[in-house]
Amino acid sequence: MVYPVPAKLFITGSATPASWMGGGDPENVSQRFTKVNSSKFELTVTLSANNSFLFVPVYGDWSNKYGFTGGGNANNVSGDNFMPNGNDLKAPGVTKSYKVTVDFKTGKYTVE
Repeated sequence: MVYPVPAKLFITGSATPASWMGGGDPENVSQRFTKVNSSKFELTVTLSANNSFLFVPVYGDWSNKYGFTGGGNANNVSGDNFMPNGNDLKAPGVTKSYKVTVDFKTGKYTVE
């Protein structure tokens, strides 16, 4: 594994329907990924065009987050590398429902 696999994974950010989570917020189940194997998570979610998002293992807790390995919002919007404490990820340029896949074995995510 590139990174330790969390028990749960959530998406948060201005690109998501619930926007950025607040510290201590309860879990938002609509933004929780489904674990599909030992290292991969998937979620179908509406992303707002050109806005930002991050992945978090504990909703409402900013002490651990996953984001882009480069500069904020400088990622390939169809998918790229991620890392612990990385920078904001930019959503694609069209607001619609996307399948987001996050793979902790490869350290990559996709937005389709």
